[in-house]
Amino acid sequence: MWNTSRFLLSSQLLLLILAVIFVGNTSACKKVTKPIKKLFANPKVTEVDGHTCYTQESIRIDEGVAAFTNDNMDKDLSLAECKKFCKESGFEGKIIGLTPTECHCNKYMKYDGKRDKEKCPIRCKGNDQDYCGGIGYISVYPS
Repeated sequence: MWNTSRFLLSSQLLLLILAVIFVGNTSACKKVTKPIKKLFANPKVTEVDGHTCYTQESIRIDEGVAAFTNDNMDKDLSLAECKKFCKESGFEGKIIGLTPTECHCNKYMKYDGKRDKEKCPIRCKGNDQDYCGGIGYISVYPS
């Protein structure tokens, strides 16, 4: 009987110590919850302000929504031609994406794929004032 109550007492004491450590250490909780809040606060980018650059792995498509990619524009690809293609295809989104050979419509970007503009240095063949991404990167513009 003595051993059983001593065991229960020591287990209760251990639980109390652990509770004090975890509850009393709020900074440990904040370190864990900040990344989780950030992850779910803005999971996708549907609007941009001017030219931005994202990794090509960041391209996403909403389920059930028609998405358009034109990969036959490499000779005349420009921001204006991509916007025209998207409009003619019935595009309703707020962003379009350009790579050196593709125009993307009705897609969104994963929020953590944004990179510095220097990663998107390739000029579009249809208009050398426009950027068409980089190797492994996509230039994203407002539609």
